[in-house]
Amino acid sequence: MKNRNPADRAAQDGCENMTHSGTSVPIQGRKAVWIFVIITVLLIINGLIGYHYVLPRVQLDVKVIYHEEVAGNIQVNVRLTNSGNKIITNLEVSLDFVDEKGKDLGNRHELFQSIESGIEKNIHLNSSGDPNIDHTINLVLTFSAGENEYSGNWTLEDSKGYMNVAFEKTLKDWFP
Repeated sequence: MKNRNPADRAAQDGCENMTHSGTSVPIQGRKAVWIFVIITVLLIINGLIGYHYVLPRVQLDVKVIYHEEVAGNIQVNVRLTNSGNKIITNLEVSLDFVDEKGKDLGNRHELFQSIESGIEKNIHLNSSGDPNIDHTINLVLTFSAGENEYSGNWTLEDSKGYMNVAFEKTLKDWFP
């Protein structure tokens, strides 16, 4: 007598299927799912490693923080981080700080010969001025990476009433 029930047939054929909570899942299917998951995870890890270490890229992260106190003390901090995997050379930074009346409140000019990957450089500018008027920060960057030249030019303005302002920008180039 032949049994037409699929679960009974599987039991008779050497337990090719396992029953769990009333459903049957082939053992070969479980192995295939685990192999797929492992291969997918390995591909993702390989892609991240390739992105970070293998693919050539120039990436300079610029963060400007403006802080003014009620007493009139003003600080401008610039953080430059080489987040790429190429060495940045001849990084020239010009930072000018003026108020809305055109009065020069300070300036800095810095030259960094070489910045390795993962290294950050900081520039600080301290000044004093009237906290009740607008201020403008002019930031100019030029640098080299390999044989290519890069530049960035930004004008940042604070408004009356804002005593802390942060600005972030990234200069990025793939396959320089």
